[in-house]
Amino acid sequence: MNSMKLYIIFTALVLFASCTKTKCGFGETDSLQGNWEWAQTSGGLTGIIETPASTGNTMLLELASGGNYTITKNSVVTGQGNYTMDTQFCYHNNTTLSALKLGNDQMLTIERNNADTLILAEEYADGLIHIYTKK
Repeated sequence: MNSMKLYIIFTALVLFASCTKTKCGFGETDSLQGNWEWAQTSGGLTGIIETPASTGNTMLLELASGGNYTITKNSVVTGQGNYTMDTQFCYHNNTTLSALKLGNDQMLTIERNNADTLILAEEYADGLIHIYTKK
């Protein structure tokens, strides 16, 4: 029984030691907060690439400190509610990553989150990748 406890403790330590802020979700909510301007969407079965220039649309994702989000398209609110952090399997690199859950409907894997770039992915075979820049 002691060897099983040691194995569990060792495994937990290895997992926590290998985590980085952008992959494990610890403290990630703070770095997500702010206004994110849509820069590009790509992927899907057809391999689309859409940008504000190609669509004529501007989109903004606002993640507030109280756990509320607002999505605007061409200055019109198209979605709002609560967001939370979770984890989900990432098809792009076969690991489990942090995910942004918008309301009860949409879960997007956080593929990159740094000071100026947020990359969110829809996790299914023909899912899209959305790139945002900090505004």
